[in-house]
Amino acid sequence: MKIPYVPEGLEAIIFTADGDMRQALNNLQATYSGFRFVNQENVFKVKAEKPLSYIICIYIAFWNLYYIADFLLALRSVTSLILCT
Repeated sequence: MKIPYVPEGLEAIIFTADGDMRQALNNLQATYSGFRFVNQENVFKVKAEKPLSYIICIYIAFWNLYYIADFLLALRSVTSLILCT
């Protein structure tokens, strides 16, 4: 039997298994049984969790926005001091 998949789906299987081959097979079986196609979205639906890399990217984006806002505020203050406005 051939299971339809995309490479990102297999990467998601490996990621969610965290090195446990039995878990990888269970994830593969559950994804195929539920969706008949193994892709990243379906694997994470079966696991009902967001990938850690996704969570980290969101965290970094918000962290950067916070510090960029502080930087822009400080830059505005320095600019106003230099320009005496």
